[in-house]
Amino acid sequence: MSPEQGNAKAQSNLGINYAKGEGVAQDDNLAAKWFRMSAEQGNNEAQYNLGFMYAFGEGVPQDYKEAYAWLSVAKANGLELAEKNLGIVTKKMTKEQIVQAKSISIEISKRIDANRKSENDDLRRKLNEFLRQDINKEIDIEALLSL
Repeated sequence: MSPEQGNAKAQSNLGINYAKGEGVAQDDNLAAKWFRMSAEQGNNEAQYNLGFMYAFGEGVPQDYKEAYAWLSVAKANGLELAEKNLGIVTKKMTKEQIVQAKSISIEISKRIDANRKSENDDLRRKLNEFLRQDINKEIDIEALLSL
């Protein structure tokens, strides 16, 4: 699947291409757009990259609360690299900002969980439709793999 079809890894990779100007014109705004799309689906590398962009104001307005939130979510999703930058961002924030950022992190996590549930429900529906096809028909492996 392509980035346009919703593939989180492909979206993250396209974000990297735009951030670095590899194969496309360098564009931090488009990098942030693709990182956000991937991050909202739970891709921890995209979450980290989006947090980094917020920390430095690249492609998005500089916002330490958003940076903290996305880096926290990336760390919670298993990306240990996020911890170092999370510490750097935390040093630039007040206690009140950290409390607000933690609240943002929780909201982001809820959105990601809802997105995953929706995707899983859609996958189950497609699989059930596929499995209900006439049992005597030859199984189309390509159709099954495209679910």
